[in-house]
Amino acid sequence: MHNIIIPQSNTNDTEVFIAEWKFKDNDLIKKGDHLFSIETSKVVEEIFAEYTGYLKIQSEEGSRANVGETVGFIAEDKTDAKISNKNLEKKNIIFTKKAK
Repeated sequence: MHNIIIPQSNTNDTEVFIAEWKFKDNDLIKKGDHLFSIETSKVVEEIFAEYTGYLKIQSEEGSRANVGETVGFIAEDKTDAKISNKNLEKKNIIFTKKAK
């Protein structure tokens, strides 16, 4: 499993707004898919997956998250996407962002 962590944006904001998830819990996502969008005080950024697997969302659309905070994870197996947050392995997802 790979944690999805809020990246440091091009601004120096420490908190972001999760504007939109492009997938739902347990959806199969593929490497390169646009996972979600975040808003900072100055820009909207798109976050892309670097792994293929099943999505588990921990922070919903409309919520705020701190840079470095885990907002979801990608599981290799659909069953694993349904486990509790306490059982997560600590692998960080590598992702790319693209400013709008």
